[in-house]
Amino acid sequence: MRNCPYCKGTVWYHLSSDQKRCKTCGLTRYFKSKTFYNQTRINQYWKGKLVEYFALGLPVYRIRFRVPYSRKTIERFFKIIREPIYINTVQKKENKLSGIFEIDETMFSGKRKGKRCWGAKGKHIVFGVYKRNGEVLTHIIKSRDGSVIIPLVCQTTVSVVFIILMIGTLMPFYL
Repeated sequence: MRNCPYCKGTVWYHLSSDQKRCKTCGLTRYFKSKTFYNQTRINQYWKGKLVEYFALGLPVYRIRFRVPYSRKTIERFFKIIREPIYINTVQKKENKLSGIFEIDETMFSGKRKGKRCWGAKGKHIVFGVYKRNGEVLTHIIKSRDGSVIIPLVCQTTVSVVFIILMIGTLMPFYL
C-alpha cells in the first residue's frame, strides 16, 4: 500500500466512495486503480454485460441499442479489453512459427474524403502472417516495401516456404 504524504502511515481505511482514509492522520485520498478494467467510468453491471457481448463477438452497432452508452464509449471499452489480450498473446509468441503460411497486408481506418486506395490519408497498413492451424500474427507497417516486410517475416518465422498473397497473386517465396 502507499504511504501517507503527511504522516508516512501505511494503514488505510476503505470508504464507500472508493476513497481511502489514513488511519493515523485522517487524510482522505482517492487512488486510481492500475487495472485496465477500471479505466472507464462505466457502471460495473454494464461492464460485465459489455464483456459478455465482447466474448460473444457482437458488433458495436448492435450493442449500442442494448446498453445506455454511446458507440464511442463501447468502442473505447472494447479497445481497453483488447490491449491486455494482445499483450498476452505477444508475450506467448516467443517461439518462431514454422510451416506453411499465408502472408497478406490490408488497410484500416482513414477517411473517405480525398484520395482513395493505397495512397489515402490516415490509413494504416496492417501486415499479417496466418498459419494453417489458426495462429495469426499482425504488425502495423509504414510502407509495403520488401525492405520492411521481409525482416518482419524473418523475426516471426523459421525460414521455410511461404505463400504470399500480395496484390491478388500467389507466388512461392524462399528465405
